[in-house]
Amino acid sequence: MNRLLNQLGVSDQFKISAILKVEELADHDMIYVYHHLEEGKLIELRFSDHNVKGESRFKVFYQEFFLGVVTLSGIIGSFYHDEKLITAEIAGLSKEKYFPLKALDIRLGINAYKKVG
Repeated sequence: MNRLLNQLGVSDQFKISAILKVEELADHDMIYVYHHLEEGKLIELRFSDHNVKGESRFKVFYQEFFLGVVTLSGIIGSFYHDEKLITAEIAGLSKEKYFPLKALDIRLGINAYKKVG
């Protein structure tokens, strides 16, 4: 990530964030945690594999419960190219009482500061 920031010639403080949709929502673990999920809660992305386009795919976990899969592409994917573990937060979700989630969105951000000296 630092190599990419140096190539871009970013300002003293650089921030970027993206809202990503979690795909392939997993019903088998969701029944145990869907009532705990809310906006702002931290989740963990663990590297899984690359798709046919070469984009990184990460499994999404809340604590140790598998929620689904997210693909990092474009500029966000380039910042996290070699990462194996990423922390993100829940940005939005769609659910009905007593039913599993219909949709889950996460916010993934990058903050970088230039060293002066």
